[in-house]
Amino acid sequence: MCGIIAYTGKQNAASILIDGLLRLEYRGYDSAGIALQEESTLTHITKVVGPVSLLANKTSSFSESYSCGMGHTRWATHGSPTMKNAHPIQSMSKNITIVHNGIIENYLEIKNKLLKKGIKFRTDTDTEVLANLIDSFYTTTTTLGQALTKAIKQTQGAYTITAMSGKEKNIIAFARTGYAGGIVIAKNNMSTLITSDISAIKNNNYAITFLEAGEMGIAEKNKITFNKLNGKKIIKKFEKFNQSESINEKGKYSNFLEKEIFEQPDSLFDFIRDTYQVKNKNIRFNKFSITSKQIKNINRIVLLGMGSSEYAAAVGRYYIESLTGIPTQVENASEFTNRDIIASKNTLIISISQSGETVDTIRAMNLAKKTNALQITITNTPRSQTTRIADATIYLHAGKEIAVASTKCFIAAVAALHALALKIAIISKAAHNNDIQYQINDYVKLPALINETLSLNTQIKKLANKYSKYNNFLFLGRGQLYPIAMEGALKMKELAYIHAEGYSAGEMKHGPIALIDAQMPTIFIATNEKLFDKIYSNVEQVKARKGKVIAIVQKGEKRMNKLANDVIEIPKVTASQSPIITVVVLQLLAYHIANKLGKNIDRPRNLAKTVTVE
Repeated sequence: MCGIIAYTGKQNAASILIDGLLRLEYRGYDSAGIALQEESTLTHITKVVGPVSLLANKTSSFSESYSCGMGHTRWATHGSPTMKNAHPIQSMSKNITIVHNGIIENYLEIKNKLLKKGIKFRTDTDTEVLANLIDSFYTTTTTLGQALTKAIKQTQGAYTITAMSGKEKNIIAFARTGYAGGIVIAKNNMSTLITSDISAIKNNNYAITFLEAGEMGIAEKNKITFNKLNGKKIIKKFEKFNQSESINEKGKYSNFLEKEIFEQPDSLFDFIRDTYQVKNKNIRFNKFSITSKQIKNINRIVLLGMGSSEYAAAVGRYYIESLTGIPTQVENASEFTNRDIIASKNTLIISISQSGETVDTIRAMNLAKKTNALQITITNTPRSQTTRIADATIYLHAGKEIAVASTKCFIAAVAALHALALKIAIISKAAHNNDIQYQINDYVKLPALINETLSLNTQIKKLANKYSKYNNFLFLGRGQLYPIAMEGALKMKELAYIHAEGYSAGEMKHGPIALIDAQMPTIFIATNEKLFDKIYSNVEQVKARKGKVIAIVQKGEKRMNKLANDVIEIPKVTASQSPIITVVVLQLLAYHIANKLGKNIDRPRNLAKTVTVE
């Protein structure tokens, strides 16, 4: 989950690396560092423990003479976040300098062999083991690329790496093994940039390509060569790059999370405008390559996700089953790979990953590919790994989401699943035209309803101040709001570091009720009119045990007023609208509690935006 970047060319390498690391910092912010190759090929390394801004201050006076270097922003896996464990990391001889993202599973075995050869280690990382392993193959008759290839063959695991040598000027070697994060290669007539993510690329005068698992390359100022790790030469196609410059500005907001919560009406509007065709009673996905025949043959659907994406998938299951009648299951992508995968050409696998780089999801998709199942991926990131595995892609068009905790990408993923359910229902004629029109009309109203919900911000902030003293929360919902309860609990954990659990309200009596006391607030999502009486009964049970209750109800619903300690009234919503509207309330509540407690909103401890290690 680290961010890596390397540059060789005619421009100021230090400033390019720092700028790229600032854009990659969402991937990890335990430590950061850069390595710059001097004219003499000596390597100058600068590191900090903490955010990239500290590194930027430390390197602000660096000379513009550096034209080759590498950078890294770290999310610690092996070794604590200390200066010695920060990247870049060198071999004992200092001939090899590397930055690395991923895990080397057999690093202890390799380390023990190197120790017997007299190699001394200064860090606790698997990265240093790899650096010394490369160095052990780097002789007067081998190149950096050859040494890297030989070293990789000795390792087990999934990782990406860039490497420099003190003997080869202006050359970067890079490789990818397994599915632990991607590598983007960008070039123009002046330089080459190698990075974890296209977000690190500042301007549009580059052409880009992607390194796949089992591939490596050598970059010089004006030349790039690619090989398979087995030595076979390959040619990769470069495409013109285009990225907006406005994505990294907070504007009037205190942090990116607040900005992204309040961007949700606009970001969802963009998706709905491009997807929902009111007059034609239809759903349109751009460049959707799945045929009607393939859709009509679907007899089972599997939804894959991790974290918020898994909870979005769980909401999507309600949409899909109610609109299409097709049996649908939700799978944690990591656990999906731990069982025998039962699927066929008539199974549809739908994966959700906002980054398109989630390692567990990618592994699940690759295993599912062997069954010939049809695959659709839902992502916010064009050209990401999941898009290159799936048969079709639905893009969220949510704009860049910089805060680690997902907000606008979550609701966009829920909307994408609703749209896909409608698409399947229309093609398979599983739903009546009036139902299709009703569902489309419902969703078209959502941006305005989110705006109205955001007007509750002041009330929710006051409640957050009141409840910020509690150390435990219970979130309960029923039906399609059960996954929203889990998402609400996740947001409280991610942002405020408060223990929180999300359950089906029907499950409460089967264990969780034992936790209820005056110090355990329970948040009830009670906006489902059909299930309101059942939820009301659950609230009575909590109150009988002196529990504190926050109830989220629809506007005009007064029955909770005599029971709940606090009530939040959202706008009147339908069953299909309620998951998105209620989750906005829970986002705001978690955000304001975290803010009251002085937490790092955009960069919660121990978390990274993109999970690229298992």
